[in-house]
Formats: sequence, structure tokens, C-alpha cells
Amino acid sequence: MPLPSNECHVKWPENTRLHEDSTYGLLTLDAEINRQFCLKYEGFEAHLLPPDEIHIDSTGSIPTQYFIERLATPFLRLLNGHILLHASALSTPQGGIVLLAPSGIGKSTMAASLLSFPDVRLIADDIATISSSKIYPISSQLAMRHDMADREDYVESIEFNGYKRLLNIRQNKVAHDPTPLSCICILESGTCSAPRYLPFSECISQILAQQLKLSNPPPEFARAQFQAILQLQSIPCLRIAISCRDKSTSY
Repeated sequence: MPLPSNECHVKWPENTRLHEDSTYGLLTLDAEINRQFCLKYEGFEAHLLPPDEIHIDSTGSIPTQYFIERLATPFLRLLNGHILLHASALSTPQGGIVLLAPSGIGKSTMAASLLSFPDVRLIADDIATISSSKIYPISSQLAMRHDMADREDYVESIEFNGYKRLLNIRQNKVAHDPTPLSCICILESGTCSAPRYLPFSECISQILAQQLKLSNPPPEFARAQFQAILQLQSIPCLRIAISCRDKSTSY
């Protein structure tokens, strides 16, 4: 998939570890010479060459598609200056919707429920990449811990990555083009209530908390990312309480 070039003009330090995370297995991103970057995770090794090249040198035990969509492509876009949010994203006739929340709240479950509507398409699951107030497509899979959506018409096939079932979504239910961002929905667990509009000043801390950051970024890159987040202040923000029980979702 071609990646848009919105490249941050940052002097990346060579031979430097830019990111390390052991939450779900050791993941590292190292800067190399000539603006190349090495991404390693679960036996995979990929070389990222901004703005749009990914070269996989070795493969691991998780599905290759999962590695490319959820790690390699998002990190390549991050190096190009995109904002990465821990969120699911959907395309609707009114524009793109981001479902923002920590793990376990029900982002993927809510996305799976909304995909049953005819005009809704999947843009991203778990990591949404945003640039110039547009969401860029990244996922053709939904990762689910339960079987709520296994038999939906939009599911083409199912595979496993070791701890989640990966629902391969039919291509006619996947967004293939950038979608203007129309709404940020901040999900929280609790008693279901009507959505409530929030001023951006009340949302920015939660948006920043769900932003994927490099653990050792150059200062100018960190400043550029913060300025990019501030550009989202014209996007309406909603707070929505959801309740997931008995493998179903209530709103």
C-alpha cells in the first residue's frame, strides 16, 4: 500500500535505539545509517526506509500480515510524521470516526458491531494513523479475544496470532483511501449513557495518553508530534460510556 509522504524534516541520530517496548514481547526500533531503520519483533526483522519502503529480512511466528499492518506500516508512518493513536477507526458517509481508549475497554468490539451497517468500513484496528486531519487505511483485520463477530457477513476468514483471533475482513468492507477525520470518540467503561460533546481542552490529555511515542525521539520530532496533536482541536470530540458483557456490546 503506498504511504503518503508527510515527512518530518528531522535529523535522525544514526546507530541509536529509538524505541523499545516489552509489553507484548520485545519490540525494538533502531536508527541505522542512510536514514534506514531496523524494526524487530517476535522473530521478525524489517528495514523501514521512509517514505514508503518496507523490506522484511526474516520472519517470526505471528502472521506476516499482522506484523506488517500493526507494526511495520504504523512505525514507517510515524517516521514520516504521522500521529499514531491507540484506537480503532471506521469510515462512514459522514467521514472517519476514531474510537480511542486503553486496552480492554471495547474498541474492537464496538468497531465490529458498527461494521454491520452497510456504509461503514474498517480503516484501522488498534492503531490509527492520522496526518493533516485524515485517517489513513492500515488494517484489513479485526483482532478479537471472543467470538462475537466470527459469523458476521463481513468476515471472510479467521486465523490466530497466538492469543487473539484475527478476523480477515472482506475487501468491500475495508477502506482503501484516506478519510477526513470527522469525530474523535473517547470510550470509557461504565453505565451506558448518551454521547457527550467535550471541548478539546478536556480531551487532549487522553489523546496524548493514547498516542504511540518513540521512547528516545529527537526533541524536534517530539515537538512536531505535539503540534500535530494540537491541529486536531477543530475535530469534534465525544465521550461515550460503553458496557461489554456476555460477549456483546451495549451503547
